[in-house]
Amino acid sequence: MSVSTWEFGFKTAYAYSSREETVAAVTAALFERTAQLCMSQSRVDIALTGGTDGIAVLSAAHSVMSRVRKSDADPLSHIIKAIDFSKVHFWWGDERFVPADDPDRNALQARTAWLDSLTAHHGLPEGNIHEMPADTRPKGLIEQCRNDPDANLKAMRAAASHYQDELGSQLGDKGHLDIALFGVGPDGHFASLFPDRPQIYNTDSGTLVLPVTDSPKMPPLRLTLTAQFIQTASCVWVVATGQRKAEAVGRALREANNGDVPSSFAQGAERTIWFLDRKSAVHLQKTAEARL
Repeated sequence: MSVSTWEFGFKTAYAYSSREETVAAVTAALFERTAQLCMSQSRVDIALTGGTDGIAVLSAAHSVMSRVRKSDADPLSHIIKAIDFSKVHFWWGDERFVPADDPDRNALQARTAWLDSLTAHHGLPEGNIHEMPADTRPKGLIEQCRNDPDANLKAMRAAASHYQDELGSQLGDKGHLDIALFGVGPDGHFASLFPDRPQIYNTDSGTLVLPVTDSPKMPPLRLTLTAQFIQTASCVWVVATGQRKAEAVGRALREANNGDVPSSFAQGAERTIWFLDRKSAVHLQKTAEARL
């Protein structure tokens, strides 16, 4: 596995030869860091992400653990066996505000990809899965409110408040996530923080969760962690693959806290890592060659 490395101040970027290698690297890092934290902490709090790259990581994690169950020969076997999943709590960086059974739900996709297997075979308590609230309104009412921003905002504010309260009560004095994993869109968004939308400019450090009523990407109703809260996480990891994301990746790594490129806000209190492939890192490679 070949990898190129770049440092951008507090951000480190690793670019692998292929998307498959990138996903494998994130998966291995997730297992390794979780095992380390399980040995030193009474609980481990991880925020998951949706999207093609995020779900690919969770699917890969499931595949690795399936192999480990059958054989100790896998190089990650001893690391995975050091993870006490009764200590691990899963959260989400953002969610689509749709009914719980809607296939667009990040949590539903994550359960199918990995979490259901953890609860069934690896000791993850169901209570350690902290989904963002779903839209529990009757379907008829949801349809009626489709063009009623005030009604939608009221329901979503209540949902955001509920998740903020859950974060506060669960994290307690610790007050932060250990690992927060995110993908990136071609427009540079991460979580549900979109370019030049008011959520990315939130400055209230006491607000952890915000409603999004006009997402430029469907579905329009979403919940998202704030950039301020994300930046309290010990480690923020971003995974981005493919040529379509190359420009956003280049800008986000070179800039900081630019509302035009929300993923430029992606930084952890201790460590920030970007996991890329050759295609998404193409602008970084060109810059490096120009310096020679």
